[in-house]
Amino acid sequence: MSALPWIDHDDVVTWLPLEGSPGMRHFDFRGTLIAYDEAGAGPPIVFLHNLGGDRHIWRAQFDALKHNHRVFAIDLIGYGDSDAPDNGYTVENYLAMVTAFLEERELRDVTLVGHCFGSALSLLYARRSPDRVRSLVLSSPLTPATLRPTRTAWAAALGRRLHIDSVLARVRIPGPVAGLLVAEQLGSENAPAEIVAHLRESWTEPRRLMVTAAISREIPLLGELDSFVPPAGFPPVTTIWGNRNRVLSARAGATLNSTLKPSRSIVVDGAGHLVMVESPEQFTAAVLAATTGTRVVDS
Repeated sequence: MSALPWIDHDDVVTWLPLEGSPGMRHFDFRGTLIAYDEAGAGPPIVFLHNLGGDRHIWRAQFDALKHNHRVFAIDLIGYGDSDAPDNGYTVENYLAMVTAFLEERELRDVTLVGHCFGSALSLLYARRSPDRVRSLVLSSPLTPATLRPTRTAWAAALGRRLHIDSVLARVRIPGPVAGLLVAEQLGSENAPAEIVAHLRESWTEPRRLMVTAAISREIPLLGELDSFVPPAGFPPVTTIWGNRNRVLSARAGATLNSTLKPSRSIVVDGAGHLVMVESPEQFTAAVLAATTGTRVVDS
């Protein structure tokens, strides 16, 4: 039986076609078309993915939660089916995109679910607009302190040091290297083969190295999150880590928790960086629980 009694087990593991989707939509952000999926009705949940991923990493959560919530999964600028312009890969621009998306749809009382860079964006947005956020689910939040020296970080650092985006835009990561990058993100063999193949293929797309390198130049700006202490009235935070995460440090994540003071901290045994695809039911249950959270009170 599913850990979520109102969700059919088949729903949790059903994956829509990975090239686009039947419900894919677009919105125009400053001339850049942003792809997203939307389904369901009820309290809103918005999913923001990681560097190197796209909205499809959330497929299990999207399918399960759409029955009782209005769910959105967005492709960040330069990823998935969204446009990949020549510039604009800054924290401020991504934050402006998230803000525009929520405001254009008049979404309030939102549960923001982020992963890696998406977690950083979710936390930054909540700092600026806490009144619009119901709760935060931060999966492996990216900060300068949590970043490990991995193949993924090395590839981004190489592009960052070259700082020649016009060249990087034409560079394709070879398939075998892309396979290593994806394997590094997994702590087990539980991830669906479809999403693994999709992620491997997406790493070989033109501009992928350019986009990731450009964003990596901005990682030092996320240092403020390493010391952020949520004030009274801040939305409740849930953090989720896989104890076999080889991309970001779960140990540094525990240190981050000491200042973030999450209302719930979850460590998934055996999972790597992509907890939502390796342990989908446990992740979905955590998101569902977060939608009923209460705000931070003064200690």
